[in-house]
Amino acid sequence: MKTPQHWQNKNLLAYFLWPVSQLYLMGRSIHRWQRLKNQYWAGVPVISVGNITAGGAGKTPFVAALARHFAENGYQVAILSRGYGGKHTEPTQVTDTSTAIDVGDEPVMLHRQLAHLPVQVWVGRQRPAVAARAERSGATLLILDDGFQRDDIGRNVDIVILRGEHPFGNGYCLPAGPLRDPLPALKRAHFAVVMNPVEGTPKYFHTPAYRLKATLENEALKPLKNKNIIAFAGLAYPDKFFGQLEKNGLKILQKIAFADHHFYTEKDIQNLKNQANKNSATLVTTEKDFARLTKRQAENITAIPLHLSGDDWQNITAEIEKILR
Repeated sequence: MKTPQHWQNKNLLAYFLWPVSQLYLMGRSIHRWQRLKNQYWAGVPVISVGNITAGGAGKTPFVAALARHFAENGYQVAILSRGYGGKHTEPTQVTDTSTAIDVGDEPVMLHRQLAHLPVQVWVGRQRPAVAARAERSGATLLILDDGFQRDDIGRNVDIVILRGEHPFGNGYCLPAGPLRDPLPALKRAHFAVVMNPVEGTPKYFHTPAYRLKATLENEALKPLKNKNIIAFAGLAYPDKFFGQLEKNGLKILQKIAFADHHFYTEKDIQNLKNQANKNSATLVTTEKDFARLTKRQAENITAIPLHLSGDDWQNITAEIEKILR
C-alpha cells in the first residue's frame, strides 16, 4: 500500500475531501490551543525534530545523527518517541529485548544504532510524562522525535524535515492532502532540513533551509553487487528505497511493497524466502523493516542502513549549539 495518489495532485478526490480537511484544521487548532495551555517545559534542553506532512521525509536518520553528535560531545541524550505501532502506552525505555510489537519499529532501530553511546530511547503516549522519566534517568538533552505537532511539550529548538521532491504534496491538509499543519506553520520552526533536494527547490515560507542527502550506505551495498536481489519494504514511499538500489547498480528481480509500518507475518516471510530460493536471490530490505522482524524471520535477510551526508551538517549542528547557548 502506497501513500494516497491524490496527495500529490489536486485531482477530483482531493477537491472532494477538501471540506473534510477544513474540519481537520478546526480540530487541530482546538487541540493545539488546549495543549499549549498546559505545556510542559523540561529542566534540560529539548530539540524537536518533526514533519509538516504525513509519510516519510527522512526524519529518523536525522534524529539518529543528531543523537550521535550530541552524545559524542558530552550529553546524556534521550530520544522521546510515541512508539507508533507498539503496544506500550506508559513511559517505557527501549532495551535490547524490546520488540517492534512492544515499542514500535523506529525506536527499536534507533536503540540498535545508538546502544554503544550514552543515548536512551523512550516511548510513551503522553510525551510530557516520557520526558519527565527520561530526565529522572539522567538525560541532559532530550530529542523529541516527530515533535512538530507535539504542542504539549516545550522545545528550545524546532526543526522540520522536508522531502526534496514534492515537499508539500498538493498543498492540502489531511485527508485531502499530506499536510498535518497548514504551510504558514513552518514559521514556528527555527529552520528546515531538506532531504535529497532537487533543482528548483521551492521557498519554504521564509523558513531557513539546510540541505542534506540520505543515501544507502555504500559499504552495505558492496557485497550485493552482481547478485540477484529481491527487495521488499513497508514504507510510506517504498519506491524511494527501490530506486536507490537501482541507482547503485543492483540487479533487482522483484520489488515488493507492503503498507507503511507493516508487521510481517510468518506467511509473508516464508513467501519472500521461497521466492528468493526459487530465483537464487538475496532478500534485501531497510533497517526500519528489519526492526519489525523476529530473530528467526531475519535470518538470510540483508538490511541496508541509510547514510546522511552534506556540507550543511556542520552548519546545522552549529546553529543548534548557538541556540542552546
